[in-house]
Amino acid sequence: MHIIPQRLRHLRNERQMSRGDLAAKSTVSEKQIQRLESPRLASRNVRTHTLNSLAKALGVEPEQLTGEPAAPDEPRPIRVGAALGPGVRLAYELIEQRYDVTVGELLNLAPLFFALLAEGSLAWRRAELAKVRGAISQLGEFGAPSRHGFAAHARHAAEETHAEEQAIAQGDLFVDPLEPDYEEEAFDEWHTSPFADYLCKLADDLGKTELIDLDPLFHGRVSARPGMPAYRIYSEDLSKVAPLESDAMYALHSGDAGLADIPDDLTASDAADARQRWLEDKLSPASKEWLDGRQRMVSQLKLLVDDESEGGSDSAQAHGGDQ
Repeated sequence: MHIIPQRLRHLRNERQMSRGDLAAKSTVSEKQIQRLESPRLASRNVRTHTLNSLAKALGVEPEQLTGEPAAPDEPRPIRVGAALGPGVRLAYELIEQRYDVTVGELLNLAPLFFALLAEGSLAWRRAELAKVRGAISQLGEFGAPSRHGFAAHARHAAEETHAEEQAIAQGDLFVDPLEPDYEEEAFDEWHTSPFADYLCKLADDLGKTELIDLDPLFHGRVSARPGMPAYRIYSEDLSKVAPLESDAMYALHSGDAGLADIPDDLTASDAADARQRWLEDKLSPASKEWLDGRQRMVSQLKLLVDDESEGGSDSAQAHGGDQ
């Protein structure tokens, strides 16, 4: 039998009990309670003694933790279908560990979070637009014939501000109405948009790259859609589990292993080597193939760089001999 994570958490919160309180009253360890409240481990079997101890501490029948009847006033869950990219599972686990909030609770709050960010980005763009219009007004004050070039730039900028104003009014977050001044690379569409600019600004304002790292180069790349920046969160916490750019870390980011899957005897700080080997053993054949391909690519690039360096050195020596 297994305990429904949301049911256990709901009953505990309803009684205003912390995990520590429940652990002390039930004699079930706080860490075990945390695991039992993790939705990802909902199918994990639990011993009858553990189930009965928790039920007694909460003042309910064991059946209320494992199934019907539903807990009083418990909201009826609905199933939401969504395709989650690699690394999202790990991101949810990190948030759950740091802030004691479950995946279900995060999903319930996601519309609120997004609405606040979306409106915040539009407000930021309006403020930026006001600054641009002020600058345009100043450019238009140049009246001397030799300064007419500035006025031409002002007219062009005024046209673009109109397009930006319309985009803001329509709530268009991901399409930039302004024409770029350079030829964009094909991959730029994956992290370039007004909304992405706003998220980058918020991350910069925090000044804590160890918490939020946008556009990571390798492990931890999570991107929801074109126009959204790739991200990795809580690198500081992750580095305590395995080196950030290691094969072991890729096992976590690829979903081949989860933080909660790591055996208890491998979570200690002095078990780093054994933990890394355990994670590497969890790599799927597809992940190993991807890592091997990346290593071959890196080796080829290194050879090209070395060849160019050697060629440049020979060329310099030959040029010096001619002198």
